[in-house]
Amino acid sequence: MRPTRKVLVIGIGALVSFCTVGEPAFATEQHLSNSVTIAQNQIVQDDLLAAGSDVQVLGRVNGDVTVAGANVEVSGPVKGDVLATGATINISSPVGDDVRAAGGTVTVKGTVKDNVLLAGGTVVLAPGAYVGRDAHLGGGTVDIQGHIQRNLVLAATDGRLAGEVGGSVEAHTQTLTLLPGAVVRGDLKVYGPNPPVVSSGARVFGHIDYQRAEAETQTASTNWTGWLTGWLFQFLALMALGIVVVPFSKVWVDRVSDTLTRQIGLSVLLGAVALIFVPIFSVMLLFTLIGIPLAIVLLALFTVALLLSGVFVAYRLGSWLLGKAVPLLQFTLGALIVAFLAALPWIGGLVVLAVLTVGIGALVVERYQFTQQLRSQGLT
Repeated sequence: MRPTRKVLVIGIGALVSFCTVGEPAFATEQHLSNSVTIAQNQIVQDDLLAAGSDVQVLGRVNGDVTVAGANVEVSGPVKGDVLATGATINISSPVGDDVRAAGGTVTVKGTVKDNVLLAGGTVVLAPGAYVGRDAHLGGGTVDIQGHIQRNLVLAATDGRLAGEVGGSVEAHTQTLTLLPGAVVRGDLKVYGPNPPVVSSGARVFGHIDYQRAEAETQTASTNWTGWLTGWLFQFLALMALGIVVVPFSKVWVDRVSDTLTRQIGLSVLLGAVALIFVPIFSVMLLFTLIGIPLAIVLLALFTVALLLSGVFVAYRLGSWLLGKAVPLLQFTLGALIVAFLAALPWIGGLVVLAVLTVGIGALVVERYQFTQQLRSQGLT
């Protein structure tokens, strides 16, 4: 396998990990609100699903933990897996199985019995962190200060190793530095434009194999980093909207989602008309003194509708894939897939256009039909 293809393993692995949650998806204890806190003295006897702007899991969980939010903290012991996404993620508790996390800044400080898969703008395996098996880490800056019992696969713009790796290291990086105190008990294989910098206080017991990346490989690595960043940004933006809209307006989201399924043709048609003519009409209104306030309101409503269109499509996609499940989990899966497709080169723009068209069209159809229903009942 070429090195450039190996670099994609972490990004694809992160997506697959989030899309194959399995039984923990149907958690028996659910907490969905703006701010979620599992108190330090609280014990969750089963799996836990929590989503909100701020999520703190301070107590013990005797099952798996699935969390999503802007700021996520897991500091209570977890018997099973931890699956987390958010802008800022801190995991400092002992985890009895695997940890999979993606976000802007991801920090692991505790003990993980099995494997770790982390992706983010900044990824930190802090001092005192322990990974019982393998670690797959990817991001812009990856700082490894903890202990990895077996092997490490690393993809980063800037990688720094100050901890210990019990097996081998495979790194695809722009720069890789082994700081004093770093220990690699197996081989060190590095692919990139720059050779690894091994400090005098660092030790590599196996062979050091550096392969300078060809121009094509460097470009692919840069594109991969950009793709990962774009995917994370779009996913987190969708999640920020979905966390607010889905739990608190589920009936409305269900209506738009059903409309998208039942009247897809009409939704596409009206969505295309809205995308073309609303901006034109708004600009025309700006040229009339009396129309300026109306243009501002119309553009504001149109912008909100565009933002919500991604939420509706992601929710419909997730509910189709998962069937009857926790609504926010359905949306999370859909958001991951929509953001993934939108971040792809070449077709990403077409995906965004399709999502906006069908989403805003379904919203227009649902609002019109709902208004007509109210009128038929004499409520307007």
